[in-house]
Amino acid sequence: MRLRKRMLDDLDRDIRDHIAQETQDNIERGMSPEEARYAALRKFGNVTRVKEDSREVWIFRWLEELLQDLRFGLRMLRKNPGFTAVAVLTLALGIGANTAIFSVVNGILIEHLPYKDSSRLLTIRREQIAYPISFDEVEDIRRECPAFESIALYHQYGPLILGGATPERRSSSYVSGDFFLLLGVDPLLGRLVLPEDTKPGQPQVTVLSYRLWMDQFGGDQRILGREIVVEKDLYTVIGVMPREFEMGADWMGDSNEGLWVPLVPSAWNPRKSGRPGGEIIARVKKGVTGSEVDAQLQVLSDRFAGKYPKNRRGIQLGAHPPGLQIFPALRAGILILFGAVGIVLLMASVNVSALLMARARARQNELAIRTALGASRLRIIRQLLLESVLLALAGGAFGLLFSAWGIRLLRAIAPPGTPRVDRFHIDSNVLWFTLGISLLAAILFGLLPALQASSRRLWGVLQGGLGGVFAGTVTRQRHSLRSALVIAEVALAAVLVVSGALLARSFQKLMNIDTGVRADHVLTLWVQLSDFGCAQKEAETECPPKTQRILDGINALPGMERAVLSMSGPLQGGMIWDGKLYVEGVQGELSFRGSERAVAPDFFATVGMHVL
Repeated sequence: MRLRKRMLDDLDRDIRDHIAQETQDNIERGMSPEEARYAALRKFGNVTRVKEDSREVWIFRWLEELLQDLRFGLRMLRKNPGFTAVAVLTLALGIGANTAIFSVVNGILIEHLPYKDSSRLLTIRREQIAYPISFDEVEDIRRECPAFESIALYHQYGPLILGGATPERRSSSYVSGDFFLLLGVDPLLGRLVLPEDTKPGQPQVTVLSYRLWMDQFGGDQRILGREIVVEKDLYTVIGVMPREFEMGADWMGDSNEGLWVPLVPSAWNPRKSGRPGGEIIARVKKGVTGSEVDAQLQVLSDRFAGKYPKNRRGIQLGAHPPGLQIFPALRAGILILFGAVGIVLLMASVNVSALLMARARARQNELAIRTALGASRLRIIRQLLLESVLLALAGGAFGLLFSAWGIRLLRAIAPPGTPRVDRFHIDSNVLWFTLGISLLAAILFGLLPALQASSRRLWGVLQGGLGGVFAGTVTRQRHSLRSALVIAEVALAAVLVVSGALLARSFQKLMNIDTGVRADHVLTLWVQLSDFGCAQKEAETECPPKTQRILDGINALPGMERAVLSMSGPLQGGMIWDGKLYVEGVQGELSFRGSERAVAPDFFATVGMHVL
């Protein structure tokens, strides 16, 4: 206010000085003082008009008008509490649903992984998983790919953890000594795996994930130095990772890992016990493009074809951004749901737009009088849009409240294995999204009524009220517009209803499809024995008695008909591999990709599967 007053004072002083100078010039030309002043005023023009024109270009004038429109809009909304409540609640439901679903999109698909300069990180792996990356290949990549600043090895698998309150299977990983250094992360407690921990003969140490630390050890601050049993071996806990740290979704569908242990090159055999191969985590040098990385990896893949055994040839190295291993069906489902709630918001906007049009009809005399008094169409549109923005912001505020409840519900009903459920929350991305869709909704439902209500034909409303011919034309236009809005809303509702019916029908058909397996009265139970299914030296001595005791215990349960073993469920995949098929009478060999699983003799009878 002080600045505004000072600028007004300066303007008055400039005008006075200009008139005084012109008056003095006229006196010097021989005019009397009184005549000279009148001549100066006539030449200068209307002082008040000049002041108004000067203030028009000041930002203060625009702010003053905006504040006036804001105060007037708030008064109009307070004068109509019923309309305001209905409009705000309608928008809140649409915005709240969109915000809740966007929190899922943000947590799973958008939010960056919590690593230092994550945009420069890549994972390098073979495009076929049958052959894991060896240490020799890792060294070749480190030595012959100048695009990478540093690389580390990461090998994920799921052991049986015996050191907590109850035996529990968790996703755990071998990591090279520079793995955590490359990612640029710090532990919550203790220290991380260092290069010296991967040397032969060093004590076996481990770093726990935050979730494992809380679930199995109750967040015990004295966990450092404690020994836990992993795969029959003792590991000393040296650190705990922060809650936000994660390293991709594991093969069990869980995005939070259990623990990390040092990868000792001399003792590591990635193909032993059927464990999947590892991945290379690489940090790209600044300024290096993706095409340069691909070109260097292609050259290296060609070299591997002649350097390594025949069964490794033809397998390309691929670089991929690090992130969650999201199944395409999950990604598509999330985006479809996001699109569906977007249609809900669009319907809410159409509803509010119809309400605003009805309200504008009740205010037509007021708007016509303002137009007749000199209010420009732009000023009236701005006034009406500002009222729409106020409604949208109020709806967005209440929508955030509804979305908080919706997020809690989504967490509760999320299927097991849904990645990053703990990331479903309201953060800065969600807040900006809510603000954005609130303003977008204000434009969607406010612009059309504002344009229609500010029409220059409004001055005819006053004449129409006195028996003129203008009111009929305006009324017919409004009826046509309202009819169009109703048609649009019915069309949007039809899209949602038909889509929902089709999804329900598809789900019903999927539930009744004949899979060739008797689904009723058949249950599957995942059992993992220590040391990855007793697959090593104890397989012939300890593993059969253990599995037989499990089967005997299950078969002894009341109502149990039969229990058998299988390496995977009836409708689950097995180990994928490439093979060659030789057929009598056919020259050459047939290449194919197949999957295999080991099953007990009574497996087919138990699951009701018949040989074709």
